[in-house]
Amino acid sequence: MSIQFSSSIWIFLFLAVAAILFSIYSYKYTIPEIPRWKKYLLATPRATALVLILVLFFEPTVTLNQTEERKTKIGVLVDNSTSMAIGNNAKNKIEEINQIISKLQNGFDDDEIFFSTLSNQNISPDSIIFNYGVTDLNSGLKNILNSNDETPHAVILLSDGNHNSGEEPLNQAENSNLPIIAIGFGDTNKTTDVVLKKIKSNSTIFVGNKTEIEANIFAEGAQNKETEINFYENERLIETKKINFGLNENHNIKFIYQPKSEGEKFLTIKTKPIRGELTEKNNSVSTSINILKKKKQILILTSSVSADVSAISQSIKNYENTHCEVFISLPNGEVKGISPNTNFEKYFLETDVLFLIGFPAQNQTEAVEKLATELKLRNLPILFIPSRTIDLAQLKKLEQFLPFTISNETGSEQEIFFEPNLENEIFINTDANFWKSLPPLFSSTNNFKIKPEASSLGEMVMQNIELGTPMIASRNILNSRSIAFFGYGIWRWRLQNENKNFDIWIQNLISWLSTKQNERVTVKTTKKYFSAGEKVEFLGEVYSESNQPFDDAELQMKIVKDKNETNIFFDGIGSGRYESTAPQLEEGEYNYFATAKSNNKIIGTSVGKFSVGESSIEFLETKQNISLLKQIAKFSGGEYVDAKNFEAILPKLKEEFKSKTETIIHKKEITFLNFKIGILIILLFASEWFWRKQIGML
Repeated sequence: MSIQFSSSIWIFLFLAVAAILFSIYSYKYTIPEIPRWKKYLLATPRATALVLILVLFFEPTVTLNQTEERKTKIGVLVDNSTSMAIGNNAKNKIEEINQIISKLQNGFDDDEIFFSTLSNQNISPDSIIFNYGVTDLNSGLKNILNSNDETPHAVILLSDGNHNSGEEPLNQAENSNLPIIAIGFGDTNKTTDVVLKKIKSNSTIFVGNKTEIEANIFAEGAQNKETEINFYENERLIETKKINFGLNENHNIKFIYQPKSEGEKFLTIKTKPIRGELTEKNNSVSTSINILKKKKQILILTSSVSADVSAISQSIKNYENTHCEVFISLPNGEVKGISPNTNFEKYFLETDVLFLIGFPAQNQTEAVEKLATELKLRNLPILFIPSRTIDLAQLKKLEQFLPFTISNETGSEQEIFFEPNLENEIFINTDANFWKSLPPLFSSTNNFKIKPEASSLGEMVMQNIELGTPMIASRNILNSRSIAFFGYGIWRWRLQNENKNFDIWIQNLISWLSTKQNERVTVKTTKKYFSAGEKVEFLGEVYSESNQPFDDAELQMKIVKDKNETNIFFDGIGSGRYESTAPQLEEGEYNYFATAKSNNKIIGTSVGKFSVGESSIEFLETKQNISLLKQIAKFSGGEYVDAKNFEAILPKLKEEFKSKTETIIHKKEITFLNFKIGILIILLFASEWFWRKQIGML
């Protein structure tokens, strides 16, 4: 046992003795005078409390050493992945593995050897099944080398060397400080097998755009043979191509894909099996691709083309991901587009955000009533900007869709400055200095009153005095979003700072308006298909109301298969991103339901599905990777042996790797910096005060 202090132990002892002497001296003279034993009774809790306070400051750590005598053993790591059970002589290979395991059991006593697999530690050799979905030799070696129950002094690895998951095992082998005897299984000769290695594609494209889907094919032993390659979208055949493998083993085949609708699409490329092929389970490869609407459609509806309309439309057109069309409402009820051959009814159906700028004016009753009817049928985000000619009586008919009510239909205009609430995310990525230099807007301060559920984005200012009236307000209720300006003449804002900050801000407004509740949270698996036993990894993204990354969310998820549920939590990794890993799942189709919260309020949800089953990853390489096994043996100071020659080295293993006894020291540290000591100090001082009162001391 040893004790360590954060500072000098001599200083601690000096102060502790001083604290005890001080406690005794403080009761040398008392009023009234009390017997000596009572003085010691009162001094004891005070001295103890003061010493404990010193303990908290000096943070002593007590280290307890426990020794254990443990017999070292040979650890046998059996690769129980699926690839060990395939090949031209799969049955013979498994028999060969079982024979070697039996020889090891017979050659060593039970207390001299232990067995592990890639999926389980300390397993009975009789219960090994070769169906593990991946080959992660790094994790397998790490687990057996750091076993809590056993102490290996050498490792025998039985594997085909087809490592396909996790980190490379060579560093683990080099740092093991133990010899690893690698026993190689499987063919090293060429077989006949066509393997679809991987598929290349964009993760996201727009509807109607063409993209290239490319698959990499490895054809072994298929010289001059022909087959068909089929390309599927959601199990629907898109195209078939024929291929002659010729004399080459590596081939790339390309398909042109042009999606016709939005949403997530599952794309699969399959080859038709050829005669004599080793396995058909590696003849397909799949991926998913997200198909988006072409661009965000912005519709500006106005009563006349003003400077504000021109400034806003030009700002929107500067961004590639938005498309803007301006329509003028005429007094006769007709709505006409500025661009030729534009149809209002058709474009309105595809609109993502509606801008009302200087609309409605007088004599536009028919257009207002028609728009109100359409908005009741469609939950369309709206941005409103008034003008000098706006008809407030007509605007009242649209109040239910906007963040304000009309409080007064008359009023005089004034030039009003704007003081933004820069803490609001709508102003993100803009320069604070930009907002300090803006010219005023024209506004009537008593025409509008914001609704209780609306929020102010900035106040009106006149002669450097805030009027307590919003200049801009927003509302988000029942997934219906709207923003309203209570002044016009914002074209002058765009002239500041070379348009940059203004254009960014307009895009922020569009992003906030067009973001739906269920789009703020996205959770996806790293792929759609997992093999049995493989870790299922999830990546999440959470965004704020203005579509900015949100880092402080509580993201959790429920994974459901039939009636079984698994709950997992996510860790934040920055920039609004989160990650988590599900435990090993059995084969089947799974649905997941993720929920993100902040301060117990739901930010949004995300749902999806994935599949766990037989995966082609274990069939991508069907021959023994003799090179990797030799490197593992070399880096660890061991040696490589082909399984057929195992019998010859068994006597050598018995001689060189005899069991021995080692002393293992387990260290346990005890610290005294905790809440319980603080409570004890309070109780000691309280007891001193209690006894003083009982004795009648001042």
